[in-house]
This record gives sequence, structure tokens and C-alpha cells, in this order.
Amino acid sequence: MNATPEYKDVWATVLYVICSLAYIYAIYRGFPAFLSNNSFAPSNFYSNNSGPATLIAAIYPILVFIASSTLLGLLWFLLMQSYPRQMIKLSYWSWCGLAIVAGVLFLIGGSIAPGVIFIVFGLLYAWAYVAIRSKIPFASVMLELAASITRQFPAMIFSGFVGMIISIIYQIVWFITLYGLIILILQNYPPINQPDGTQVMNPHATGYMIASFVTLLFMLFWTHEIIKNTIHVTCAGLYATVYFTGTQEGDSLRFIVPVTNPTAKAARRALTTSFGSICFGSLLIAILDLLRYLARSSKSGAARDGNFMLMLICCCLECLLTCIRDILEYFNLYAFTQVAMYGKDYCDAGKSTMALIKDRGLQAVINDNLIHNVITIGGVIVGLIGAALGFLIIYLDGNDFAYNSSTIATYCVLGFVVNINCFYVMMSVIISGVATTFVCIAEDPGTMQRLKPELFERMAESWPGINWGIHQPVSM
Repeated sequence: MNATPEYKDVWATVLYVICSLAYIYAIYRGFPAFLSNNSFAPSNFYSNNSGPATLIAAIYPILVFIASSTLLGLLWFLLMQSYPRQMIKLSYWSWCGLAIVAGVLFLIGGSIAPGVIFIVFGLLYAWAYVAIRSKIPFASVMLELAASITRQFPAMIFSGFVGMIISIIYQIVWFITLYGLIILILQNYPPINQPDGTQVMNPHATGYMIASFVTLLFMLFWTHEIIKNTIHVTCAGLYATVYFTGTQEGDSLRFIVPVTNPTAKAARRALTTSFGSICFGSLLIAILDLLRYLARSSKSGAARDGNFMLMLICCCLECLLTCIRDILEYFNLYAFTQVAMYGKDYCDAGKSTMALIKDRGLQAVINDNLIHNVITIGGVIVGLIGAALGFLIIYLDGNDFAYNSSTIATYCVLGFVVNINCFYVMMSVIISGVATTFVCIAEDPGTMQRLKPELFERMAESWPGINWGIHQPVSM
């Protein structure tokens, strides 16, 4: 890790600051227009049918969902740490079973093609177990290690929740700003009266609304990626600090780290010297997200107009952009790990990531797949429990209005979404930890052999390839 890190990719930071200043100006214009609209006046919010009591009634279910997902997430951490191999095997076969069950249900419902696809997928996934089962011991040690370090340094989870809160607030502000700008545009460019008495949208208003929406949508995508990747770089920096400086306490998975507040220092690096690289990599994802959204919107418009050729072209373009986006997102996971470990700029980190993928990419993909299975099945379980809690809240409310189907569905969906999002925020530190530890081992296994000999022996038993390059200089 660099002793005196330098600011990298400063141009990307400057570009994001400029865009953010323009966004702040949009907030300055949009918020007053939104608040002045009669539908959102404060007096309407505190009317007889609203007020503090109703506000509390609306908030407390969300607090229940957050509390339940946090407790379930901690329980999942304990299970992953105590029974990593069993959790990996259980989650793997659970996905096989779910795919086959879904296929059978589709066939019973008369949907032949989806049913056959799901059943074939489930059977192929089960058959693939023969090829990947030798990788399970290594993935088990990695999962146990990541869960143990996360328990020892819970500030990483806190940083994830802070990022989630900032993201939620940003989305709320984004919606208010967009709504306010639309109001302003319609006030400045009212509809045009036609000779027959009808009104049509002012073309200037249409153009300005589209431009405002696309611009704000791009900022939403970019900022969301920056928040997510900043959390990853923070967690990766902490895991790298533990790897390169931490010594193992006996045969336990607790480590003595000669660095005070390592999570805070990792966050400071992510928000300063490495922030430009984060903005650079996040910018690429944001551009692909915007192009994919435009392709999807064009496809929907072509479908409404009956233009099937254009719809087909947009559908293919959307599929291509989605594939490129998913590949780049997986690539960024390891590129930002390089940024956190060595303070590299994004391009240098990308070159190192390409070399890593070329050398040990298959091992990384299999390892990530096995561990992602555990996290994903946990997210589904926690989400379903959240939906059940939503139904329970409605059931215990006791008011007649609460028993209509739309209210029940709203609370169930809200419980599922809030629970699964909170759970994935907690589990994102595991994903960061596994990726970072894998990169550290792949590039410098000698450090683990020197500082953590007991852990190194466990790793070597499950992955003989860990010994490659111990006596070779580390590529920095």
C-alpha cells in the first residue's frame, strides 16, 4: 500500500463537482416550485387527516423493517462464520431446487417455454456441482474470514448504512427537484390553444422537460454508483490493512492491527485521494445505465406505435448494453479493490485487474458465484420475512380500512423492499472483503504466510495455487 498516496484522476472529481454545482442550482430552482404547489403545501400535510400521528404511523413500519433486517443480517453473519461450508452447499442446492420448482409451476400453468428453460437451468446448475465442488473448501475459508473481520470491525457495516441513508435522501431530493422543474417549465411554456378549442403541449416545454429529465437521471445514476463504490473502496481499504499489517491471534480469525481507526482512515482515502478514480469508474457505469434506459424507453415507444423493426433494434441494443454493463460492474469490483489497496488511478487499476483475470479469473468467478449464492438466498429469505411482517402490521392494526387488498400489498412490498435492501447493504462488506482478500492472496501470498501462518496453511490446503509467486516480486 502506498505510504504517501497521491490524488488520482483529479479531472473526474472536477467534472463531478461541476455537475453537482449545476444539480444544486436545479435544486435551488425546483424546490420552491414544488413547495408552492397546492398539492404539496405544508397545510395539506397537517390537515385533519394527516399530522404527526399519521406521520409516526407511516414511519414506524419502516423502523420495524430496518430493525428486523438488521437482526436477521447479524444472524446470517453468525451462520456464515460458524457454518460456511454448509451454508455454501445449502444455498447452491436451494437455487437448483427453486429453478426446477419454478419450471414445474410454469408447465402446470401452461407456459411451456419458460418451464423448460427453468428446469434445464436447474439441472445444468446441479450438474455443474461436480466441476466446482473442489472449490468449496477455499470459498468456505474466504467466507468465514470475511464474516470474522466484519464482526471485528463493525464500522464497515455502519459506513454501508450511512451510504444507504445518503442514497435515499438523494433520491427524495431528486424527485422533488424534477417535479419542481416540470412545474416551472409548464408555467413558463403553457399549453397552446388550438382553433378547435383543444390544447396541445408546447414543443418548447416538451424539449426542456426531456432535457431536464435525462440530465437529472444521469446525475442520479452517477451519484448512486459513486456512493456504492465509495463504500466498496472503504471496505476494501480496511480488509487490505488487515491483510498487510494484521497479525493473527493464535488459530482464531481475529487480528491485531497496528493502525488506529483503520475504517475511518480507509474512508478518508476513499473520499480524498481515490475519489477521482471512483468518479471515473462510476461515470462509465452511469453512461451505460443512461443509454440502457433510453433504449428501453425507445423500445416501449416503438411498441406503442406498432414499429416492430425499431422495437427489435432497441431490444437488441438494450440487451447488448446490459451485458456490457454487467461485465464492467464485475470488472470494477476488482479494479476498485486495486485502487483501495495501492492508491492506483483507474486505468492502472484496470490493467492490473486484466492481468489478474487472465491469470486467476476462473478461480475468482467460481469463488464469487458460490459466496453470492449464500448472500442472495439470505436476501430472499429476509425479504420474505419483511413481507410477512408487513402483513402482520396490517393485521394487528385492527382498522377496517387496513384490510383492503391494496393496503396489504403495499405493506408487503414495502417490507420486502426495505428488508432486502438493508440486508444487501450489510452483506456488501462481505463481497468487498472476499474480493479484496482474493486480490491480496493472488498478488502477495507471502505476506499471509509471514503474518498469518495458521490461516495460510488452511488456505493452502483448500487452494494449492496459493503458493504461486511467493518468491516472486509483487506486481504493484
